[in-house]
Amino acid sequence: MISKLASLIGAFMILVGYFCLQRGWMKDKSVHYLLLNFFGGMLLAYTAILSGNWGFIILETSWTLISLVSLMQTFRHSPQ
Repeated sequence: MISKLASLIGAFMILVGYFCLQRGWMKDKSVHYLLLNFFGGMLLAYTAILSGNWGFIILETSWTLISLVSLMQTFRHSPQ
């Protein structure tokens, strides 16, 4: 039950970010967009690991790590 809820929330987060990006409400390097991708990908990676689905484990873990790197770059280059 928890994994189904986590997968729904993760998918929703990624889709909301993508929808907002397409509508021009967010930029691809904005912290909000990257956080939605990071946490959404993390939840989906978690559920992929629980199910043992290697294709989705690789996809969602990569998605999460790429989002994390982009977040770190954004914070590193933001004015203090």
